[in-house]
Order: sequence, then structure tokens, then C-alpha cells
Amino acid sequence: MTFEKWWTKRFPEGFPVDQSYLREAFVAGQRQQQENDSPLRPSPTLLIKLGSIAVHADEYLSPGGHPIDRTVIEGLIADPEVEEWVAEMDKLAFLPKKRN
Repeated sequence: MTFEKWWTKRFPEGFPVDQSYLREAFVAGQRQQQENDSPLRPSPTLLIKLGSIAVHADEYLSPGGHPIDRTVIEGLIADPEVEEWVAEMDKLAFLPKKRN
């Protein structure tokens, strides 16, 4: 939503105030929200989960790998935060397509 649409919806009859400061604050807030929602800026908890997937995959594929690593990987992949991130990255075409 643009500032003008927001302002008109909020104050249809107009409002006698300098809008420049409000416009800057609105745009900054929109930019911050977009940055926080970006799959390219994952949260620390998501980074920990993704790192854990990498470590457990490495251990599972090693000569001394354990079946528990597979179970842990499956659990992490099924985590809602990981699933959401994968879906968002897929929308951006940043992940390989899964073979069925």
C-alpha cells in the first residue's frame, strides 16, 4: 500500500498537517517490514535449524553415519519455520526443484 492510499483511507476529508515526516516514517516502516519478511534474511532460529540439517546430513552420509541423523533431518525439514522458508525461497526460484 502506498502512503497516499493509506493517508486517503485514514483521512478521507483531509487533515491539516505536514505529511512529509509521516510519509518518511511510513516508507521506512514498509521497508523494515519487507526486510524482516524476506527469506533472504532468515531469523537466528531458522539459521540454527538449517545449519543443523547440514551437519546431520553430513554425518548421515559419512561412513559412520547413524539412522538417528535421518530422523533428526526429517524432523527439522518438517518444522513449520523451515517449511515456510523453503516455500518462500521456492517462490523466488532460489532452490532446486524436488524430484518426485
